[in-house]
This record gives sequence, structure tokens and C-alpha cells, in this order.
Amino acid sequence: MSEEETHEEKEVPEVSSDGYTKIEEEFEDDTPVFAFENDNDFVEGVYEKVDSDVGENNSKMYTLKLEDESLVKVWGSYVLDSKMQKIEVGKQVKIQFTGKKSSAKSGRKYKTFEVYFK
Repeated sequence: MSEEETHEEKEVPEVSSDGYTKIEEEFEDDTPVFAFENDNDFVEGVYEKVDSDVGENNSKMYTLKLEDESLVKVWGSYVLDSKMQKIEVGKQVKIQFTGKKSSAKSGRKYKTFEVYFK
């Protein structure tokens, strides 16, 4: 077999008219990602698992099972990770977006959350 035949062909991403190529996230499944867009948006369910080193920033990704048995994923962040590390897989959790704050050091804005479990 030639070297060409041993490698799977990779899909070539499309380049937009302005020359940019969009990087698509590649997940093992099609579980939707919950987007915290407005203050007090929340998601609650059973904490099923956490994946590490996901995406280009090597972030954590949390999976929750909702009341209707569907799954949803939540991107981790420094703030969320520090709270979720205190909760065991299998617990009922509620993650509520409380807005954005500015870092005292850098002035950069980041999302803040309240996390509850039972």
C-alpha cells in the first residue's frame, strides 16, 4: 500500500470570500451545547460526565442529562471549573449564568456563574 492509501482523506474546509477558513468544533456526538446568553439563564440536570482538553483551548466540557432524558453540554471556564470540581458525577446540578465581570488585573470580561447541587 502506498503512503497515500494508508491515510484517510481529510475534508478540506471551505475558505470564505475574504480568505478566512472557519474552524469547526468536532465532537464525538451531536449533543447540543447550552449557550448562556442572558443574565439568569440556567440549565439543570444530572451531572453525567466531564471531558478534558476539548477544543482549541483545551477546555473542559460538562455533560448534563435533563429531566426529559436528553443530554446537553456546557463549556467549562476558570470560574465554572473551580465550582464544578467540588461536585461528584451523578449529582443533580443547576448552573446559572449571573452576568459578566471585569478582571481587576487585565480588565478582560469573563462570565460568572452560580452552581447548585443536591
